[in-house]
Amino acid sequence: MTPKIFKNINSAKGISAIIAGLKQAALTPALSFGITLAMALSLFLATSFYMLWQNINTLNDKWNISAEISLYLKKKINQKDTDDLVARLQSNPVVAKVELIQPDDGMKVFIESTSLNTLLSSFKENPLPNVIIIHPKIKLLSQDMTQEFISKLKELPEIETVKADTEWMNRSYHWVNLANNLSLLFILILTINALLVVIGASYITTRFFTLKDNTHKIILQYQFAWYGLTSSLLALLWVRVISITLQNKEILLQGLPVSYGIFIVLISILLCSASARIGAKLR
Repeated sequence: MTPKIFKNINSAKGISAIIAGLKQAALTPALSFGITLAMALSLFLATSFYMLWQNINTLNDKWNISAEISLYLKKKINQKDTDDLVARLQSNPVVAKVELIQPDDGMKVFIESTSLNTLLSSFKENPLPNVIIIHPKIKLLSQDMTQEFISKLKELPEIETVKADTEWMNRSYHWVNLANNLSLLFILILTINALLVVIGASYITTRFFTLKDNTHKIILQYQFAWYGLTSSLLALLWVRVISITLQNKEILLQGLPVSYGIFIVLISILLCSASARIGAKLR
């Protein structure tokens, strides 16, 4: 069902009420500014922490790439079996990425990182095996799950040796989950705060306006809809300015989705107008 405030937009009476609501807001600039600023600040805090949570999830991907489990395959394993193993590992839900380093590629890297070029060239056959590098999803692997996952890898018949920095993985798991949980907690607190500020400001400040008949109530409803629109756009503008400022300092952040911005604007308009309408009725 479409909210009544939006249904009235296409009617002449609705358009007149929208304009009248804007004019009434302009008649009390100091009060209008205070209401808009309070709402915008509360919306800004909730929105900025939502953006922070988004970027923490992006950071999780970087933690995944930095963690490695190296699988050294047995020399007798052929290429087909190796490719099948890579496919099976990639399908594992706790695996973010799988890389295969073939013996020739591994030899090139080893030569470039050491001064044993002459010695290595004396080998008639490449002594290096196929190596599979697993980048696990840190967020999903607790200490016990990490040990269990590595134990299962060691049991694979194709694997000769497994090497992993379990201490780094466990430390990363705790840091990533702590940051994610704290961000979600702050988002919840600040979202509740934003809702209370928007609803409370809209409801309480209706006491400062004179209401004579139903038409004035409609005007008041649209007046607070303007507050909701202005405050939400102002909050999104602040978030955008901060994001651009950080980008200029080479701190790249993932921006807010357009759908989230539209949601913030619509919910602000609806909450403000509905709260003002209820406050007017209970006058």
